[in-house]
Amino acid sequence: MSVSHSSSASVAPEASLFAKLRRMDRDELLGRSAQEVQKRLDDLRAVVGLPPRQPRRGTTTPAGVFFVPHAQIGAIVQAIQSHLPQQATSLVSRAEKICSHKFDLLGYRDLDFGDPIDWSLDPVSGRRASNAPWRRVPYLDYDKVGDHKVPWELSRHQHLTVLVRAWRLSGRDEFLFEAIDQFRDWRRQNPYPRGIHWTSALEVGFRTLSWLWLYQLVDGGDSRQKDFREELEAAIGHSAAYLERFLSTYFSPNTHLLGEALALYAAGSVCRSFEASARWRELGRSILIAEAKKQVLPEGAYFEQSTYYHVYALDMYLHFLALAEANRDSLPQDLRPLVERMAEWLWRLSAGGLPPRFGDDDGGRLFDGARNQPADLLDPLSTAAVLFRRPEFKGACGALREETLWLLGPDAAKRFDSLPASDATPSSKRQDDSGFHLLTAAGQPASAVTVDAGPLGALSGGHGHADALSLQWVRGGRYVLLDPGTGRYPHQTRERNQLRGAAAHSTVCLDELSQAEPSGSFGWEALPQSTTERFAAGRVLDLVVASHAGYERFSPPATHRRWVIFWKHGRLIVRDRIEGAGRRNAAISWRVGPEFAIESLSPDEVAFRTADGERLRLVAPRNPLWSREIFADDWSPCYGRLEAAPTVRFAAAMELPGEWLTALECESAEAEPDAESIQTLQDGRGRELTAYADHRAGSKAILCFADGAQRWKLGPLDSDARFLAFETGPGEPRLMAAGVSRIAWGGKPLLEIAGAPLDQLEWTSSAGIEASSALPASHRAAKGLEKIDIAELLGAATVSC
Repeated sequence: MSVSHSSSASVAPEASLFAKLRRMDRDELLGRSAQEVQKRLDDLRAVVGLPPRQPRRGTTTPAGVFFVPHAQIGAIVQAIQSHLPQQATSLVSRAEKICSHKFDLLGYRDLDFGDPIDWSLDPVSGRRASNAPWRRVPYLDYDKVGDHKVPWELSRHQHLTVLVRAWRLSGRDEFLFEAIDQFRDWRRQNPYPRGIHWTSALEVGFRTLSWLWLYQLVDGGDSRQKDFREELEAAIGHSAAYLERFLSTYFSPNTHLLGEALALYAAGSVCRSFEASARWRELGRSILIAEAKKQVLPEGAYFEQSTYYHVYALDMYLHFLALAEANRDSLPQDLRPLVERMAEWLWRLSAGGLPPRFGDDDGGRLFDGARNQPADLLDPLSTAAVLFRRPEFKGACGALREETLWLLGPDAAKRFDSLPASDATPSSKRQDDSGFHLLTAAGQPASAVTVDAGPLGALSGGHGHADALSLQWVRGGRYVLLDPGTGRYPHQTRERNQLRGAAAHSTVCLDELSQAEPSGSFGWEALPQSTTERFAAGRVLDLVVASHAGYERFSPPATHRRWVIFWKHGRLIVRDRIEGAGRRNAAISWRVGPEFAIESLSPDEVAFRTADGERLRLVAPRNPLWSREIFADDWSPCYGRLEAAPTVRFAAAMELPGEWLTALECESAEAEPDAESIQTLQDGRGRELTAYADHRAGSKAILCFADGAQRWKLGPLDSDARFLAFETGPGEPRLMAAGVSRIAWGGKPLLEIAGAPLDQLEWTSSAGIEASSALPASHRAAKGLEKIDIAELLGAATVSC
């Protein structure tokens, strides 16, 4: 997980420090000053040969419950073996690999830290952090320490919990002994206050939680285990005292603070022999409760505009709920519904079978760092299904997870199985808090498009991307359009900025500039404001109209406005309009999923196909001004790993205002290929009207966009709709209009409403009209709309190529 920084590299350090000090209020200034004093006092103790300060022990107090009573561990092991045999086998295989000192961390495989393990080494770069006092370790300086996240990830000690869980499952003592030896070796090499592993309070928090799992899983049945538990308890107490002093209250008040608070709450709840345990527990508890209202938006989305960090935060709050319940700690009544909304938001975002991966991907996880692939982001829904009794969460995640059993006990398996089978999928939904609007298509496989019309991110936008109005499309658990991912954080600035910039996303880029200016690795300047102008979800299609102001900083300013139309049969139409004046270099990128390979090309179309035959077509009107480029671009499926995925990019030097329309169709292998095309229509009688004819297999559609005209005509069609779409075949005709009070054909009114226009109107010949407002009885059937004839419209309009 990253550290938030907002300073620009071009600013002198003294000026930057002075500016930061001026922005601090009294509490922050005192808090940061106290932490700096504490660091120097700890250094001084080490210089004069005094041991680190240890928290005082009180009277002998029984340990609290770490999620489940110790006596239930055997039953949990049996439940894993019976319900999750493949996971049990995988755990043993992973433990064997760990014993050979080969580590799979983040997106890397078979990392070698040497023998004995060099805990301060980044084996990817070959660089090693010094053993200086931690306040003087330049952990963000890649040239001196490499990528700090790699040694940090190993020193979270989650791999030690893998060893001990495998020992529990297999009975093989060598796994337990390896965990004990590595724990002791780490402590020898990293005495407080020296080294890179004390530079981040969050990393101390994660390590503390791992040690608590070891404390829980080792039963003290012999002298070796008993000694190990005593060492663990002392290490947990020291780490909790560190966390209490060095919380990221002002440094990174995001998931950093949540993770540190959770570790404090857990340590204080379990290790009650320390005099400060009650204070740790209450401090962690109060932070988690207070931050929930700050960091979680009302609809349930996490405020950093990142799917991965939403999952991080959701995991932390699910653990908090489970730990509080195990220790009979009564939490505020509004916290449980808030966490349920977080789970529901993840479920909704995963309507296509996987969640779209907006924003940064950290690469780690709270319980098991190896569960960092896209499908693993559904893991929290297993625990949430049991906690909140939500069958649809069970249906979305598909199967029980091992983590759920360790958090909720062996009965969680029965409770999960007892939930009724559910294939309920989320419906289309406007989500203004996050701006991630969800559009879903009917039928199987499940198909969902997510439109990003929200802010860049919280605070300085550190984990958000400059991806305003970008799209992601997931169909049947497969990425059709995707986010490029993260790459790596602290170095390779060009790579970092490239992957998080506008040009790397399925959106528009002007003059090869991003929508915001990067400021360091974790910040942005001139964050763009996005606005959702219209949202309509219906039986015929879903519509989103949104714009952003990221290019209004130009001179003269320019505005990107995007119409997204998702027909319920699954065809996606996107209209991009750049408004302003002057000449601009515009580019529109489509980031295609990695499973698709080019099948065929034509002047109008690019066709892709997967190994199992699924086909993606990308169709655009011919225009000699626009060039088309198809290439393999960088895609990061997980932190630290780069692979290739197709990108289609259209580019042109254009006079503003200007626009471009693209149609995308994803079909199963059984679908018969047919010719498709998009044509631009012109009719001199309709000022400021843009219309397109969309020809696809077995159907034809007209799409009309009224950008300025209050009343427009296209051949015999006469209306005041801001948007109108009419489609014929296959099946019955379908019409959808937005912002409409009049539709006429050949001079005869088919629909005419007095007063304010309807936000939304839909019509099919079988169901008649459905509208966003009450209609007079005479208009509910709207006899005559079936008279609209696309062939006549095409004959009356001029086709422009």
